[in-house]
Amino acid sequence: MIDSIDRDGVQRLVRQERAQVVEVLPRPEYDWAHLPDAVNLPLKQLGAESTATLDRSRPVIVYCHNTECDMSPRAAVRLRRLGFARVYDYPAGKMDWLSYGLPHEGEALLVGDVISRDAPTCRLDERLVDIRRRFDEPDLCVVLDDGVVQGVLRGQVLRHPPDQATAAQAMTVGPTTVRPSEEVEALTARMRHHHVNAIPVTGSDGRLLGILLREEAESALTRHRQGTAEPVRA
Repeated sequence: MIDSIDRDGVQRLVRQERAQVVEVLPRPEYDWAHLPDAVNLPLKQLGAESTATLDRSRPVIVYCHNTECDMSPRAAVRLRRLGFARVYDYPAGKMDWLSYGLPHEGEALLVGDVISRDAPTCRLDERLVDIRRRFDEPDLCVVLDDGVVQGVLRGQVLRHPPDQATAAQAMTVGPTTVRPSEEVEALTARMRHHHVNAIPVTGSDGRLLGILLREEAESALTRHRQGTAEPVRA
């Protein structure tokens, strides 16, 4: 049996035991985005020669795209047959990793690379007048319940709040959110089309990670296109 590992386990094993991380997807997918310091050993080329650079005394973690991709468990079994004693499969793969805005390397400019982590937030029972006092020029405030997004407050309701109204009474319920793994270029185009200046960014558990400001995203995209941005390592 091959041991499975989650994203917390990946970070722990790398930190504590200097585990080697291997992406087994084809090269173009690796170049797009990969986990920090991961090496690319595509499944089709996985053999004694290609794995010669790996240290057999250290753990090896393999991953592919997501839970629907079966390349990483197949690679893990192959590595065991090649004599690697400690092999772990990260079945959720890099889309799980990227969806939580964790560090990555590669060519892609993702939402997680440019989000603002200090998003304006408020409680369901908080009065709008009190929220207004906490922010100078609020354009958006994300309403949270135990860290999970419940709604948003925008525009007029924030600038001229009704007396005694609470966030729960005035918020827009079920707002659109995006994951950190989404590409900035496509998202900013949609934001421009719908005249949206800011959008909440959440993990797949619904917890707020930050907000994406369109102005900042467009600036980052311009730098990225010009090749002036730093290598992506969020």
